[in-house]
Amino acid sequence: MVFVLRRRDFEVFESLFRIDGAARREVDWEDFRRAFERLDFKQCNGHGSARYFKALGDPPRETFHWHRPHDGIITPDAQGRMRKKMERLYEWTEASFREKTATDE
Repeated sequence: MVFVLRRRDFEVFESLFRIDGAARREVDWEDFRRAFERLDFKQCNGHGSARYFKALGDPPRETFHWHRPHDGIITPDAQGRMRKKMERLYEWTEASFREKTATDE
């Protein structure tokens, strides 16, 4: 499955998955949350900074657990760990995401 995302949401996964060799940059947690919700997940609060993203759609998918950074910024190092977790849970790769274009309208 390929997710076709608006530019702002695509930029989150472009950084996480280094799509087309893109350099990782700091990602705001709220941008990540919004982009992940566009993939049909809902953020739920755990204890303290723990957050989990529950899949809402079909097919059923495992829940993604992560701690919200206290400063609200996902660092490039943390993104590498996030990517590995997403690859393991969902088998996502850089080919799983592309930016929406005018022909997708």
